[in-house]
Amino acid sequence: FAGFVVIVGVIYVIFLILLIFFHHIIY
Repeated sequence: FAGFVVIVGVIYVIFLILLIFFHHIIY
């Protein structure tokens, strides 16, 4: 289902942004 792929993609992108954001805070 295409909608499911879009939702997973959005969650993945948000996770990467948060990961980079917290990485910059730590270092």
